[in-house]
Amino acid sequence: MDPLPDSETGYYLEDGTPYKGGVFEDPKGKPFGEADVECWKCGGSGRWRGRRQCFACKGEKTIEEQVRLYTGPQLEKREKQRLKRREAASAAAKVKEAEIATRYVAFRDENAHIFERAEAHRADKFVAEMLVKAEIWGSLTCAQLDALAECLDRRDRIARIYAESKPVASPGDRIEVEVTCTGSAKWLQKKFRGRGREEMCLTDLVDGEGNAFYAITPNFGMSEGQRAVVKGTVKTHDERPGWHRTQLIRVAVVEVLPALSPEEMRVPEAAPRAAAFVVDEDMLEALAPAA
Repeated sequence: MDPLPDSETGYYLEDGTPYKGGVFEDPKGKPFGEADVECWKCGGSGRWRGRRQCFACKGEKTIEEQVRLYTGPQLEKREKQRLKRREAASAAAKVKEAEIATRYVAFRDENAHIFERAEAHRADKFVAEMLVKAEIWGSLTCAQLDALAECLDRRDRIARIYAESKPVASPGDRIEVEVTCTGSAKWLQKKFRGRGREEMCLTDLVDGEGNAFYAITPNFGMSEGQRAVVKGTVKTHDERPGWHRTQLIRVAVVEVLPALSPEEMRVPEAAPRAAAFVVDEDMLEALAPAA
C-alpha cells in the first residue's frame, strides 16, 4: 500500500473510535490504518487453549493489525444499513413464527390422540423433547411421530405390568424369587476395576405378584420372556412414575424355568380409563408362577 499523510481527524475505526495514525490505501483506494485489536488467535485471553502463552500476541491479548478506516458519513450509512437489515430480519422472523404457530396448531389437531397421551408423560425425557421440537418446528417428521407413539405404548405397557409393584424386602436382605424378564439392554463401559471395557447389562424383572425388580451388572442378564428363580441381595428401592422398583445385586440363577412365548408376554391394549394405571388381569395370570 502507498502511504498517505498522517491524518489526525476524519477517520474512525469500525466501532466508531476516532483513529489517529498513518493512513494507507489498498489497490481499490480504500483507506486502512494500523491499530491494536483483540488477538484473533486466542480471542483476547492471552493464553493458547487455556494453558500456554499465545504465540500470536505473546500474552498481550491484543495484536497490531491493518484495519479498515471509515469517515463519519460512511459510519452513519453503515449504521442505517445495519438497522434496516435488522428490521427486515425481525419482520421475516415474525412471519415465520406465525407460520410455525399455525402449522403447529393444525399438526396438534391432526394428532390430538398422541399429544394428549404425551402431555400425561411429559416427565419422560424423550417425550418432553418431542413435544418441544413439535412446538419449535411446527410439526414432527413421520419417523419422530412413530417413535413418540412407540415410546408412549411402551410406557403404558410397563405401567400396566407394574401397576401393583411394591418395594420388596429391605436393603441388605438376601432373597430368592421367581421372576420373568420384561426387557433388557446392554452397553459397553469402562471397567470398574482394571483396564479395558466390559459389557454391562440392565435387566428388568417382574415376579408373580407384579413387583418390579432390576439389576445392573455385567455378570447377570436375561432376555425378554425368559423365566427363572434367582437369588440376589436387595441394594435399594426407587420409585418410577407410578410404581416402585427393587434393585438387586450379586444376582445368581438358581433354576431356569420354561420361557414365555411372545403371545404370553404381550399385554392387551388397555381400555379407556380415568385412573392413571389399571391392573391387567390377563397379564398377571400369564406372569404368575407355574403350578
